Amino acid sequence: MSQVSQSDLATLEQSRIALHNASANPEIAPALAQVGYDEAKLQEGKALFATAQDAFDANTEHNLNATLAYQSFDQKRKALEV
Repeated sequence: MSQVSQSDLATLEQSRIALHNASANPEIAPALAQVGYDEAKLQEGKALFATAQDAFDANTEHNLNATLAYQSFDQKRKALEV
């Protein structure tokens, strides 16, 4: 995995944990609500997170498929050179 995708993966994981903790921890949720991050806003964040996670997963799959396709092409090219 590349450096950028590792960073993206780490950001997604931190976001997932933050959203989970904000909803699950009874001490955090009221403090966040006081500054405008009520349950509706947290649900909005969870929806955005899900969209980002889906995009990351699709991009990862696309990159894997591209790598596999190139490897197949390269093997066939090398076979023709012999």
